[in-house]
Amino acid sequence: MPLSKPTIVFLLGLALLNPAHCNVEPYFPHDLATTPYCTWWIDNDSTISCTDIIKNQNITLTDFRRWNPFITSTCGNFGQYTSYCVEAFNEPTAVNVAWTDLGCYVDSGGSRALNNALGTEAEKQVLTRESCQALCKNAGWTYCGVEWSQECWGANVLGGSPADDSPSSLCNLPCKGNASQICGGSERINVFKISTTLSFSSTSTVISSTTKPTSTTTSTTVKTTSTVATTTTAQPIPSVVAWIPIGCYTDSGVSRTLSTLMWNNNDNTVTKCQAACQAAGYLYSGVEFIWECYCGNEIRAPGVQGLGTSCNRNCTGDSKQTCGALGFLNMYYAVRP
Repeated sequence: MPLSKPTIVFLLGLALLNPAHCNVEPYFPHDLATTPYCTWWIDNDSTISCTDIIKNQNITLTDFRRWNPFITSTCGNFGQYTSYCVEAFNEPTAVNVAWTDLGCYVDSGGSRALNNALGTEAEKQVLTRESCQALCKNAGWTYCGVEWSQECWGANVLGGSPADDSPSSLCNLPCKGNASQICGGSERINVFKISTTLSFSSTSTVISSTTKPTSTTTSTTVKTTSTVATTTTAQPIPSVVAWIPIGCYTDSGVSRTLSTLMWNNNDNTVTKCQAACQAAGYLYSGVEFIWECYCGNEIRAPGVQGLGTSCNRNCTGDSKQTCGALGFLNMYYAVRP
């Protein structure tokens, strides 16, 4: 995107104060798609090229593009007065998805257990539990259900009640795409809940043999229900030039993506939460489940960026703003002068 003249003037001023260098924090603006696990940045003040960064930092183009996914295979989209990630610590190396069978639930047209219909007519004709779960995962839904042999439903909130009509319940119709599987019944839906396990690299990749020590890489598994969050004390930071939206992130009640809950009330908005985080000296602001405001100085595991459609609830204080969803945060990053 072309920079406006005022922006260019502002960035030129930054460049005079800050020649090209590496640091643990980005000095210039950076793309929203940059990996949230970045631990080492290089600030391009227009004196370095994409190929120079790759060569001087002793990294591959594959690594550089993984950390900065907006860069093309020919170093396209590389710009001046921009910060780029050249090292990432504790990156997820794999995302393992499992679906837990919650059983058979009562469902009806007037009161849906899950309220989002998924799949085309062609997909319905070959529906299986796995194909429906794939549709739900791609749409960002936490709960998924199959019904009437060919219907696939998804949602982030489960609204139905378990069916107890008989020992085996009334989920008894075979799936259209696999007769050996059961896909609900008449006003009965088989419901599943997604769970995610992330595999993380325990040490960072070396970016420069002249500036950072060499390290090896091992792998560990971190579950979304890990350690209990603790509140940290933020240090004061300079005023904020702008709050940049960085996407919809997952959150867990026992291991918060952002460390500090500021409030949980009926007057929550994106702008009020940002103002509170700025006043407290935090770098990140996040709103969740319509009335919650969180702040932090880092994005903590196992929080990862999810689908934007997963953040779909209106704020209690302003119905025109979106305040995440259950288990999802709308996240913002503070750009400092």
